[in-house]
Amino acid sequence: RLLLDLYIAATPVETFKRILPPSGEINEITPKRTMRNRSGPVATTDQRTFVMQKQTSNHKTYRMEFENLKILRTFPTRLISSQEAFSTLVSSYNFRLVEREGQEYYCLPDVTLAEGEDSILCRDYFKTVQDMRENLCALGLPPIAKGAKAGDVVIEELESWVLCAHITALRDDAEGRPPDMPCFVRPKPKQARDWLKTLGYTFRDNFHMVLLPGAVCHGSEPGVDRFDNLRDLFDHVARFGLKANSMVSDLSLTTENRLMLEGFA
Repeated sequence: RLLLDLYIAATPVETFKRILPPSGEINEITPKRTMRNRSGPVATTDQRTFVMQKQTSNHKTYRMEFENLKILRTFPTRLISSQEAFSTLVSSYNFRLVEREGQEYYCLPDVTLAEGEDSILCRDYFKTVQDMRENLCALGLPPIAKGAKAGDVVIEELESWVLCAHITALRDDAEGRPPDMPCFVRPKPKQARDWLKTLGYTFRDNFHMVLLPGAVCHGSEPGVDRFDNLRDLFDHVARFGLKANSMVSDLSLTTENRLMLEGFA
């Protein structure tokens, strides 16, 4: 064993040579990289600065677009109750309340719920006046009935009631009384973006595209679940209300924050 150890110790060994980096662009001590990007080049300081400048520019563009948005709705000083609104719909638009199998339904004009009629729930007739109100907000009021005598003030009050359908704070209380009109505060750009993200809205393409909660770019439809500008997005919110991911709690936004978003649309 001693002779073997002496033989190994006497064997000449070449001097260790350090393996140089493949190119001069990579520092001798490189920063850590993920497994996915380990084989790719490391971003230089100039490249990282360019990315940060681009992100800052995108945020600035979004902020400017948001600040240029104008609230298209005008809110009344007083909101009529749902009972008053439905009374006007009956007298001036020929809506009707129809009972079928012990259940009362709010029906659009010319819908009678007769046997064989091609009518669909939540399209032609509704279980609640709020469901009907939201449908009118999305699709609009029908033409005024021939011979209706409602004045301009009454029609304006009805239209305001319809346009506020998706503002949660402007729904009747449990006794059917309309709420007092709150003070609407315009949200800041970052607030609106963060609250929309909380609900599940997705900002893509450097803030130039917004997807509804649950929607993906592939297969999305412009104006339906994908919007290329903020004006179209908030018009959709005004007509159809705020959407939320199924995993998001109704308490994810405070009452005040929700009012600011819904009232801004």
